[in-house]
Amino acid sequence: MALVAVRGWMERVALRRLARTLDALEVPGMCRLLLDCSLLRHIDVRLMAPLVESLGRLESRPGSVVVCGLSHQLSRRFRAAGPGRCFPCWPSAAELLVSPFALEAGREWAS
Repeated sequence: MALVAVRGWMERVALRRLARTLDALEVPGMCRLLLDCSLLRHIDVRLMAPLVESLGRLESRPGSVVVCGLSHQLSRRFRAAGPGRCFPCWPSAAELLVSPFALEAGREWAS
């Protein structure tokens, strides 16, 4: 799993850097990306679609990209920018990292 945290205000230059980072993660063996946006304060509406497109390149199977910590406003922008794409969203990355089963929500586990 790869954990990528973004913070502050994302403008075009920062998005290009993030896209390069995400492209570098397209390697065999990388099975899941956790994008932590809990410290992301603002992203230009025009940049949301390119961000969703970058994430979409990593989405080889359902659940391979998980987005955490989006504010309500950014969550709405994120959904509007990627109609037809559905990345799981969680309130915080910490919740997912604490539980080994949280990322496997689609599976049933025997106890």
